[in-house]
Amino acid sequence: MVVQNLVVQALVVFIAIKLNTVPILGWGWWQLLDSSTGAGGQNMIIAPTTIPYVGSLFLLILIFALPRFAEIEEEIFRRGTPNWKSGFIRSVVFGLIHCTAGVSIGIGLALSVAGLWFTYQYFKGGVKRSTAYHAAWNLSIITLFAVFLLTA
Repeated sequence: MVVQNLVVQALVVFIAIKLNTVPILGWGWWQLLDSSTGAGGQNMIIAPTTIPYVGSLFLLILIFALPRFAEIEEEIFRRGTPNWKSGFIRSVVFGLIHCTAGVSIGIGLALSVAGLWFTYQYFKGGVKRSTAYHAAWNLSIITLFAVFLLTA
């Protein structure tokens, strides 16, 4: 599961980088608050990690909350998906809803690929399976982020 997710994550990152080169797609509302973030903006969900001492505690709490977040998103975006047409539309909405966290439009669109991946998992095993893949996805991302913070 983790290795499969890493392959899809690499694809999402590649697509996000390409989409963020398009001026309007590289914009995220977070840039209105912090212009230093550049193209792509920042994800406000992880913004507290930059606060000394509090950041580590926040990251630990976030790690424990991410599986529940995945479950909620899977219930909203996958449950009841009847076919791939609906799955595609829901996946685009899933990706773009992440723009509310401050990421760029390009990253939101790239996350639609993740939505398609979770939809595929949903069709193979329902919400339980898509939630497991989504939770593993989130935890691998946050683990990479934590390693980055610890080594930076």
